[in-house]
Amino acid sequence: MGIYGVISYSVVQRSGEIGMRMGVGADAGDTFRLVVGQALGYVVAGAVLGLAGALAVSRLISGLLFGASLLDPATLVAGCFILVLVAAAAAILPARRATQVYPVSTLRGD
Repeated sequence: MGIYGVISYSVVQRSGEIGMRMGVGADAGDTFRLVVGQALGYVVAGAVLGLAGALAVSRLISGLLFGASLLDPATLVAGCFILVLVAAAAAILPARRATQVYPVSTLRGD
């Protein structure tokens, strides 16, 4: 919900910019890729910071949990992959809404 909310708010705030882009020739696919790319950029930055944090506290966690290894690459990769899939799914609806911006009404300020 958080990723969806942030991206949806961003699309509303940038509707003037999106309308201008579409007014000068950007098609719906370009706009869709712009919004989804922005969302995935946030997610990749968060995943990198999360992986760094996980590696930093891995010794502490392995001492508290019986049978936990220091580094479990399958779990880390699977978690990042699921996070990226969920973020892409959350960004689809705001991206589709951004492709339906009518450039003339946006440029007029309606």
